[in-house]
Amino acid sequence: MTKTQIKLSIIGIIAVLALSCNRDNTAPEISLIGESSHYLSLGEKYVEQGATAYDENDGDLSSKIEISGSVNENLIDEYPIYYTVKDKAKNTASISRKVYVTAKKLESHYNVSRDDETFVTEVIATSSYNRLAYKNFGNFG
Repeated sequence: MTKTQIKLSIIGIIAVLALSCNRDNTAPEISLIGESSHYLSLGEKYVEQGATAYDENDGDLSSKIEISGSVNENLIDEYPIYYTVKDKAKNTASISRKVYVTAKKLESHYNVSRDDETFVTEVIATSSYNRLAYKNFGNFG
């Protein structure tokens, strides 16, 4: 090997080491705006609160967050919403929120009249089959 070849080899090794030492292996930080669990009443509109993201090398990545998932406000259920962001080095961070659609506002005790008698009926919201359950409806059990 000539002196020039040795010098080029050393420069190449130093360059490879320098580049590998500076590689960004750290994922961005992602945080939800609001709580990780959100409760809606049946029929209430879901308003997305969003999330924020920051990367030590790329700065604010909030505008790069991809949101997936949807909420059916008219169906009692649990709906996951996913937030994902990537930095320029392709490091990925994600977080999720659970949105619960409930019929809690309908839960109560109601008076039901039958044959001049009044009975107290208890209405309970349930996610089973997306229905309300009645206890002691008109004294029929």
